[in-house]
Amino acid sequence: MEVSWRRCGGAGSPRQRSPPLHLNSITSCLYTVLFLLIPVQSFKASAISSIHHCILSRLIQYLPTHPTNSMSSFTYINEKGAGEKHSDLGHYSQAVLLPGNIVKCSGQGGWTPTGDLDANDWKRQIDLAFDNVDRVLQAAGLRGWEDVYLLRSYHIDIDASWEYTVEKLRARIPDHRPVWTAIAVPRLAFPAMKIELEVEAYDASKASA
Repeated sequence: MEVSWRRCGGAGSPRQRSPPLHLNSITSCLYTVLFLLIPVQSFKASAISSIHHCILSRLIQYLPTHPTNSMSSFTYINEKGAGEKHSDLGHYSQAVLLPGNIVKCSGQGGWTPTGDLDANDWKRQIDLAFDNVDRVLQAAGLRGWEDVYLLRSYHIDIDASWEYTVEKLRARIPDHRPVWTAIAVPRLAFPAMKIELEVEAYDASKASA
């Protein structure tokens, strides 16, 4: 990770080279000369304070600063249909592309492509939630579930829905086993929701390009 060096005041580039390794030693010696060779009594308090401030101000220009990332520099994804509908409704995005070819997705519910939910059919909701994960990842340029390395599932009735979720995973990605945490919850964002799937994926195609 690149680390910038802050210059306080004056003209010049905002990025500076790191200070010499012996800078601290020089500073220490300077303090020794000031306070050993010259009697402290000969200095007024204001003069000592001014010298102290001057030295510190010189050192501050070399203090490392953390690199800043603009959130607007990331790529956010909202697929057509339900993705855009819920994005507008909740003021959020369905997925974000991060450095390192990582894609993180918001939780996907079991809604239809138009955003409708059937509260009476939890199996259908799981089917649609799996489809929606594929849809979001494909909108981000990935293959789909094949690229998922992490899954978090949230269940209103985990006793009923966990086994069926396992069946869906085996059927959809029989040769791939992402890490998975299943969580029982009392309710989800919409009262009719019975399941929500949150995934993170890795775009291997860009890594090998």
